[in-house]
Amino acid sequence: MGRFGRDTGVPVWLERIGRMTRAHPLLVDSGFAVLLAATLGAWTVLLLFDSTGEPVVGGAPATRPPWRELVVVSVVAGHGALVWRRVRPVPSFAVVGVATGVQMLASIWWFLPSTSLFLVALYSLSGYGARSAPAVGLVTGVAGAVVVSVCGFPLAGLPVGPAGWFGHAAVRLVPFVVAAWSLGMFRRVRVAYVAALEERAMRAEAEREERARRAVADERARIAREMHDVVAHALSVVISQADGGRYVAKADQARAVESLTTIARTGRQALADIRGLLRVLRTGTRDDEQFPHPQLADLPELLDRIRAAGVPVVFEERDPPGDGEIGLSPGAEFAAFRAVQEALTNTLKHAGPSARAQVSFAWSPDCLVIAVRDDGAGGGTGDPGHGLVGMRERLSVVGGRATAGPGSDGGFLVEAWLPRRVGEVAGEHSGVPGR
Repeated sequence: MGRFGRDTGVPVWLERIGRMTRAHPLLVDSGFAVLLAATLGAWTVLLLFDSTGEPVVGGAPATRPPWRELVVVSVVAGHGALVWRRVRPVPSFAVVGVATGVQMLASIWWFLPSTSLFLVALYSLSGYGARSAPAVGLVTGVAGAVVVSVCGFPLAGLPVGPAGWFGHAAVRLVPFVVAAWSLGMFRRVRVAYVAALEERAMRAEAEREERARRAVADERARIAREMHDVVAHALSVVISQADGGRYVAKADQARAVESLTTIARTGRQALADIRGLLRVLRTGTRDDEQFPHPQLADLPELLDRIRAAGVPVVFEERDPPGDGEIGLSPGAEFAAFRAVQEALTNTLKHAGPSARAQVSFAWSPDCLVIAVRDDGAGGGTGDPGHGLVGMRERLSVVGGRATAGPGSDGGFLVEAWLPRRVGEVAGEHSGVPGR
């Protein structure tokens, strides 16, 4: 940070002084009031009791101010009231205003140095007072200047008309009042502006933290859904193959070996997928080259695994997009793959023995409708989970939706709707090649 404050360009020592004055206003203002009393106050008292010579105004000796003792009391009260100029700006301004009026009326042709305290009090009222305080201070200052001008000339024994006292107020008094009020308003506006900036910065920081929390929660939910898809599908295949292999191990060793091979292949694939997810958790980033999202091009392999697990699967596709036609976005293809995987996994877990499944893709100009149905009667051993909920959430991210429930002719039906890309042509991920 060096000699200057961070992001402000203000010297560090000046920032420290500013922080101290804001943290201890009464202590700082007490010292300020003592300093003014030792200079302006002492100067005023010396002028009041000076016995050498007389001030000259217009070539003639001026009259010594009357009520010198009362003026001294007003000087002491005015300097003492400055101690509360920021803590209690309204009472402080009132006391200083009365004291200044007494001093100016008692010395119309004199400049008593302590009368300048009124400008300090007006600045403090405008800068630190309530919302209506600046207007009250300005009106009081202008009115006081007029009153002093109107009443001061008769008290001094000088008959002056309206033009004289108006000129005295407009030229000698009101400009100083307006200047002090303007400085206070400048300070007030600046403080309000800085407070607005700080509030905006705090709100922006809170919004950033909230976005970060939401991002973390969304990423955790995404990883949980993918973990569920990987583990549930792999374990369903493994359990189905293990049960089948146990029954055929003695009668048909070749089929038993095939079941064990399917179990090993499925376990390796699930292990690789889980390692990729754990890598995301460790690093916070996803390497799509090492751990890519499955797409529709990977669907035949999924169907083969389900068939190997003992569930016959029939796939049909109507009006698939050709080369150059609009297809699905990569995110939508991933959601479609997971929807089919979840539906077929539920068939493995819940449809019961001898169940068959059918997967159909129906393409239209604006969407793809996926239907996965089975003819099972239930009775599977799997427990209900959150797979369908995760499938609906994943589809909603890409603008799709899903329904699930008993089919009209028995069994279970899962339907998913996904929008097709607009203005993009189908590429290597569109359609289901390799069928």
